[in-house]
Amino acid sequence: MTELYSRLENWRRKQVSQINATLKGKQRRRALVAILDKETELLRSLEAHRAIRSARRRNAAIARFLQEAWHQPVPMTELYSRLENWCRKQVSQRNATLKGKQRRRALVAVLDKETELLRSLEAHRAIRSARRRNAAIARFLQEVSSVRMWNGLSA
Repeated sequence: MTELYSRLENWRRKQVSQINATLKGKQRRRALVAILDKETELLRSLEAHRAIRSARRRNAAIARFLQEAWHQPVPMTELYSRLENWCRKQVSQRNATLKGKQRRRALVAVLDKETELLRSLEAHRAIRSARRRNAAIARFLQEVSSVRMWNGLSA
């Protein structure tokens, strides 16, 4: 991404120097405004691309976390612990690299993602609990439905 921003900056400098060398007055001003508009459009496009890339990376990390967490039976306490460690890591990373409003937005995004993951864990816990309950009921019904000889009281 940094290379794209550098290329954009070089393109802008080249265009501005070319305009300054060839045009005067209102024509120069219009051309500079056109360059500014084009640069703004390109910057918005780069930022959108960066946001999409960031979201994809974040979603891939979450998918890895969930796949790793649920691929094999893992105790729920360990899942919550992994989520807490992930959250701590994300918060410390944001605190170390960002400042001001940008940091606040990033921390809110981490909180939103943590909330989403907690909801997923709670849903997973409910499913696990229901499966265990159903298995216990099935075992009980199997046990009580089996035929047994009763050795009654011998008189």
